[in-house]
Amino acid sequence: MSENGRQLGLGLQTDKSPGNYGLLARIAEDAGFDVVTTFNDLWFQPALPALLEAIKRPTLRPRA
Repeated sequence: MSENGRQLGLGLQTDKSPGNYGLLARIAEDAGFDVVTTFNDLWFQPALPALLEAIKRPTLRPRA
């Protein structure tokens, strides 16, 4: 969180292969993001499995 109380987040579309979201969450953390989320879009897989994969990985700071 920045000094002014703002957070920077990253939204991932669920068009990635299973197994990639945890790695992407870790990369986002290393890049300084505070929040990582996924979102549903027509023709792509549901967001919940990707989100659960991202938060089960060992990230220290981002919240999902």
